[in-house]
Amino acid sequence: MLTDHAGLSRFERLLTLFTRVRPGEGRSAFLFFLHGFLLLFSYQVVKALREAFMLTKFPAEVRAYAVALIAIIWGATFVVIKNALADISPIYFNTVRMVLAALCMVAAAWFMFRGASSS
Repeated sequence: MLTDHAGLSRFERLLTLFTRVRPGEGRSAFLFFLHGFLLLFSYQVVKALREAFMLTKFPAEVRAYAVALIAIIWGATFVVIKNALADISPIYFNTVRMVLAALCMVAAAWFMFRGASSS
């Protein structure tokens, strides 16, 4: 453990109870933990909304196929990203990825809500 706490913030000193911390690493550690928390929190919120939407609008069989499709897409994503980053820059790849995701979301929203009333 690091015994010299000179130059460490209060949060960094707290982190020294669990691991070695150099001056200035506290901010990165905090942002990392915040990112993980927000990711898990948003997943739980979206999961609850998705489950409620899927169960009220579609039968249970469609829900099972949708979950299987999501698992296949997420499983293939790693291989696709690894191969794509060998050929193009990460910024360009993420730009294309986000544009395609936005188009898919707009198409899905249009498909799901095209018969909804506009009141």
